[in-house]
Amino acid sequence: MRQICMEDKASYIDEILGFYLESPFLSVASEFPCPESEVGNWYRIARVFNAVMKESRIEDSSKTFMFVLVEDAISEMTASRFMGLSPDTEQELGSGYDNYEIPAGFESKWHSLIWEKVLAEYSS
Repeated sequence: MRQICMEDKASYIDEILGFYLESPFLSVASEFPCPESEVGNWYRIARVFNAVMKESRIEDSSKTFMFVLVEDAISEMTASRFMGLSPDTEQELGSGYDNYEIPAGFESKWHSLIWEKVLAEYSS
């Protein structure tokens, strides 16, 4: 498998998550102690988000809600792996993101798809 350079990963993040994150992402990541790690983490989020968006075909007005749910699932996966545990894939996503006012039923509609894509990303 071809190794993707940090600059290409950052460009992908800008392309997929530019609606939400400050661009260019590489400039933002360079402010962190380990820019390569930061870019790698957000690259993984962008890959999962893109996969979910392609399959869900939701409207642009709901992209932020979907992003919040994907980010929450990735956070659960990362924390679980750090602790040597399996993620709680049954837990409701986005429950700590009160400021976003995620529409009723949105999370339950996309919960399985999000976890399917997260688990696939982490198994590749």
